[in-house]
Amino acid sequence: MKFGFVKVLVYIACLAGVAVAQEGCTDVRPGFGFFSPSCSYRKDRGDCKDLIAQGYCLETCGGCKQEPEPITTAEEVLSAVEETASEVEETEDPLTEAERETMSPEEKKKKEEIYREQLLDQVTMIEEDDGDVEVLPELVMPEETTATLAPVPEVEAQPKLPIKCSSTVLKDLKNDLNLTTAYEAALALNLTDVLERNDIIYTFFVPVDAAWEAGAESLGLSVEELFEKPAVLAKIFFTGIIPDMILDEDALDLTETMQSQSGETLAFTYDTADGVYRVSVGPDTVATIIAAEKYVGCNYMIHMIDTLLA
Repeated sequence: MKFGFVKVLVYIACLAGVAVAQEGCTDVRPGFGFFSPSCSYRKDRGDCKDLIAQGYCLETCGGCKQEPEPITTAEEVLSAVEETASEVEETEDPLTEAERETMSPEEKKKKEEIYREQLLDQVTMIEEDDGDVEVLPELVMPEETTATLAPVPEVEAQPKLPIKCSSTVLKDLKNDLNLTTAYEAALALNLTDVLERNDIIYTFFVPVDAAWEAGAESLGLSVEELFEKPAVLAKIFFTGIIPDMILDEDALDLTETMQSQSGETLAFTYDTADGVYRVSVGPDTVATIIAAEKYVGCNYMIHMIDTLLA
């Protein structure tokens, strides 16, 4: 039936956004090539109607249809449907000759309207489902773009350090009354410039003043006599320093041993009974951290301990 052909035609036009153009619109002679009469001769004989119906001599006989404009919106689709339906109505009469002779003008008009509605129901692309009517949306082709994304500059990862950069280890030792001996040891070892710098990362386990007195006594010396032995003093001082790393309490929980600046190996444990951290050098020297994270600078952290690491 012509209904099915029109339905397919409109469906393709909706999806592709273009109309279906007639293909092969050229003069094709019927018969066997040059041995058949030319299209002009057949046109002059009045054979064009039969030739067009068979697909011959389309150009000469005017059988080429003009290509319609592209259909892109639902309104244009419905307009094309109504136009197609009108063409079908002109070529296919819904009334028989007997009906035309016997029906009144009102009956003829009513039957033609019913026929037209049935035709539109078959060729329109509106689907009904549970009472909801869905119409084909407008087809919009995406526009081409030549925009490009600017490259993201690479950012070098920075170490996560405390923000307090105005302080230094030397200032903290000097200003804390419990670390006076450690400050004097730094002066005796000519470490003032080094301990003022903020570009050297380290963790410092600093003995309090009472630890220096007890440690010197265990060596059979006074604190003053200990300061007269720079090699022993330097080993005690540098054994408390872990270079290139800031060890806070969380890091201490994950650390078992670490090599100090003097080359000695420090072992770390957490005493769950007393709730404190221990730092040991060998089996005999064990210090308790009595003030964890006491001072935190831009490049260092100070833990205060109660025993010399010697």
